[in-house]
Amino acid sequence: MSEENKKKTKLKREKGFKNLFIALFVIGVIAAGVVSGIVIAIAKDAPEINPTNINSLLDQTSIILDQNDNVLEKIQTEEYRTIVSIDEMPDHLKDAFIAIEDERFEDHIGVDPIGIIKSAIENMRAGEIVRGGSTITQQLAKNLYLSTEKKFSRKIQEAYLSLQIEQELTKDQILEAYFNRIFLGQGAYGVQEAAQTYFSKDVQDLTIAESATLAGIAQSPTRYALYKSIKPENFDDKNHIEVGQVDILGEKYIAIYNERAIERQKTVLNKMLELGKISKEEYDTALNEDIKSKIKPGQKKIQGISSYFNDYIKAQAIDAMINELGYTKEQAENKLYTGGLKIYSTMDLKLQKTIEDIYDNFTEHLLGNTENINSPALISWKRDNASNIVNNNNNIIFYNKQNLLDENFNLIVEKNTFELINDNLIIKNKKLIPYNNTIDIGDYYTINDEKNLVTHRVGNLSLSEDGFTVGEDGSITISNKFINENPDFYSINEQGDLIINTKYFYRQEKGIVQPQSSTIIIDYRTGQIKALVGGRDVEGTRILNRATSSPRQPGSTIKPIAVYLPALDNGYTAATPIDDLPFYVSGKLWPNNWYTGYRGTYTLRQSVEQSVNVNSVKTVQNIGVQTSMEYLSKMGIIDATNPSNDNFITRAENNSNNDENLSALGLGGMTRGLTPLEMTAAYGSIANGGTYTEPIAFTKILDNDGEILIDHTPKQNTVVSPQTAFIMSDILRTTVSNGIAGKAQIPNMPTAGKTGTTQDKADAWFVGYTPYYVTGLWIGNDSPQIKLNQGSTMAAQLWKIVMTKVHEGLEPKNFEQPKDIITVNICTESGKLPTELCKDDPRGSTIRSEKFVRGTQPKEFCDVHVKEKIDTTTNKIASEYCPKNKVEERVFIQRNPAYKPGDNNGIVPSDYKYTVPTEICNEHDQDNWIEDWLDDLINNGPDDKKNNKNKKNKDNNGHGDNKHDDRNNRNEDDD
Repeated sequence: MSEENKKKTKLKREKGFKNLFIALFVIGVIAAGVVSGIVIAIAKDAPEINPTNINSLLDQTSIILDQNDNVLEKIQTEEYRTIVSIDEMPDHLKDAFIAIEDERFEDHIGVDPIGIIKSAIENMRAGEIVRGGSTITQQLAKNLYLSTEKKFSRKIQEAYLSLQIEQELTKDQILEAYFNRIFLGQGAYGVQEAAQTYFSKDVQDLTIAESATLAGIAQSPTRYALYKSIKPENFDDKNHIEVGQVDILGEKYIAIYNERAIERQKTVLNKMLELGKISKEEYDTALNEDIKSKIKPGQKKIQGISSYFNDYIKAQAIDAMINELGYTKEQAENKLYTGGLKIYSTMDLKLQKTIEDIYDNFTEHLLGNTENINSPALISWKRDNASNIVNNNNNIIFYNKQNLLDENFNLIVEKNTFELINDNLIIKNKKLIPYNNTIDIGDYYTINDEKNLVTHRVGNLSLSEDGFTVGEDGSITISNKFINENPDFYSINEQGDLIINTKYFYRQEKGIVQPQSSTIIIDYRTGQIKALVGGRDVEGTRILNRATSSPRQPGSTIKPIAVYLPALDNGYTAATPIDDLPFYVSGKLWPNNWYTGYRGTYTLRQSVEQSVNVNSVKTVQNIGVQTSMEYLSKMGIIDATNPSNDNFITRAENNSNNDENLSALGLGGMTRGLTPLEMTAAYGSIANGGTYTEPIAFTKILDNDGEILIDHTPKQNTVVSPQTAFIMSDILRTTVSNGIAGKAQIPNMPTAGKTGTTQDKADAWFVGYTPYYVTGLWIGNDSPQIKLNQGSTMAAQLWKIVMTKVHEGLEPKNFEQPKDIITVNICTESGKLPTELCKDDPRGSTIRSEKFVRGTQPKEFCDVHVKEKIDTTTNKIASEYCPKNKVEERVFIQRNPAYKPGDNNGIVPSDYKYTVPTEICNEHDQDNWIEDWLDDLINNGPDDKKNNKNKKNKDNNGHGDNKHDDRNNRNEDDD
């Protein structure tokens, strides 16, 4: 080629290169513009942020503390977090995270191109990801404002937001937000919660080795968490190393050691040494620190106590925020679970653990050795020939398990109770009950190893709304369409029974032990609930709390608060006589006493001590139903402003089925019933000198800044005067010391209270108090149709066991007596001042010492005891013609008005025989009195008068029916 051609070719090549360069440059500019446009468009779609309020975006864990400020529970949410300031974090913790996550953190502006390149190189050399490319600021932006999806647009927005954060916040502020936001495994968000979760210590106490371990988790909490949680059944001691146990939603898990965490920790320590964050000596010390031995899984709540009390505290906190702060329920719940609240509860942890321990051995405490008892323990049941539990009408309450389910827990529907017509399945079997557009399945029972009855709930059949119909005769037709769509719904076994697949209904596998019980202890002076157990042998959270949410008929425990306290405040005294005689309502003889028949006159005190049903009803009738209700309103039983808020049903709520009647108020036969909490708080008003104090579960709530959100001061109101309350209290004291509640007496401590048993022993109660606490205890089956084998004796016995433990170490002291209480001798037949005749009552002296509020003591003398001359041969009033040696003076009682057995179908009270005769002897007259006298003289001799006198003394002193000794009769029968 010629030189000229070469030059032309060179010029063309240069021109071509130039054109290519220009074209590429133009394309590059255009591409850059396009990319810039895309980046700008994506950045514009990033959320608007205010970096100065980062902490407000962080959900914080609320905590419940006991009365001594010990943490009871960190309220479980999706995130456990406790915010701490950067000043509380050790420098080596900051250095560890910066070294492994963002070594140029102090220098970059939010994004770090150099760091991205270096991390890529390091990851390539290591053959795995040892370091991320995002800066700490970018991680914070992502965690706070963006989703976790892996898209190019998200990375652009992340960088854009990081630049904004860096412009608004200092490096320390960014670090503080990052350390409080980052997820570090096992539900722990933030370094403080992680320090507690893995080491049970605060962040400021972390060592270099521990800090490096936490920093290592940041890249992948799933892979590098210091321990992993597995269920106990999955634990393998050959392959797993147990480092503790953790509680997750009420279930126990085993924490097993994760060696990967230590491998990752070494990487962090190496990086810290490389960057000069630690010295060689510190590195060696940290490397040799035995992290495995230092693992101490932090508990989210105190172990050894059930969830009943804490669940109630949470419910009360939510209610308080709604009622006092005007929150909606959703706002209150959000504040509780994410607001970082501190709830100062009233729980006495020692007392709580005490009653929890007792309930852990419930049956043994009541029965001792259970090996020789007939199952089920503490239950009186009725069963049919197939061993199903039935009620008094022989309707099945609980099926024997084998009668309801087969060995694979499929439902058994017996042959001849179903048929197939046109491929529709028609069932008519009592196990399947149509109810509110659903098909309910009967429940069943088992007996556990401790010989306890265990009831198991079975749910509804899982059928679509159009999958079944119910006939007028109660038959259930399951459509062929549903059956065709669900071919595994049923099968037919060899016996011809229909077998419904267990997957189509819920079955409560563990069941609920019966009988159930609940106890609540309150400091009646402050209203503070100190301990609470809402059931026994039941695990989990948000379960039925029988102490606060399960009303039951209170039986005779209602009498002190609905009958006798109002009576004492309305003219009655402890000495007021009340006659236990036949009582009629609408012409019907009612009620029965717990004992057979009627015993005659009792004082009010004795009526309580012996829990006389007739006298209770008569007293309510006398003072008036509305008066009784008025006092129940003062004691928190009835909400006068909003009756629908309480368990007492007024006539306004239900005209035909309500509690405004003698049965409900006099005997506790209420429609719905009352909870142990309501009963215990009401009794507390007696113990507290007549002042009712609203029961509370917490004293205050602080917000996440430590400011008081709610100061929970209980409401109080006066029910009766301190003097009236003391008289009632003293009556309840002797009900324990002298009456039928003797089983409740705790050693060396005054004890006051009242038993209660409902019809057929469905419920057993004891509510009582000491100079320290008021405590209510209930025992019964969740199904009231299953009865107890004992009544209130059982409740009083367990109450004593609980309160004896509660009072260990407490100084014995008496109930405080207010001024203006006086003691006066009275006659128990009249309630008045005694006469000489009261000493000579044929059953023994009726004179007793009684307490009165000054001014209410009797001023009149007994007019019930009278003396009459009686002809001993006729037991009639002697006439002037009766032989002198046949006549003696006797002391009698006289009723006003007189009791007439003839008007009561011949029923006589046990004291009727001591009633003064009304007939005059007509066996002797003017014509035969000398003859009678001579015959008597000849037959009996002159000592007859003396013999008669001896006979009289014997009759007076040896009579077995001494009703007036009932006050000293510690009768343990159930009322």
